[in-house]
Amino acid sequence: MELDAVIVAAGSATRFGGDKIFAPLAGLPVLAWSLRAFSASASVRGLVVVASESTRDDIAVLARE
Repeated sequence: MELDAVIVAAGSATRFGGDKIFAPLAGLPVLAWSLRAFSASASVRGLVVVASESTRDDIAVLARE
């Protein structure tokens, strides 16, 4: 069965002091790990990232990479 996945990445991260989705984790932004995991799954046919308008372009670049 193929499914669509949704990654919710639209928080403001005010307590963290910056946008967590772009924080480095083992050499990659945190969001990159989720994108890779879902993209590698044979069960996932579509992937939607919910993001704030201010990070939309940066997320699009990251997703293409």
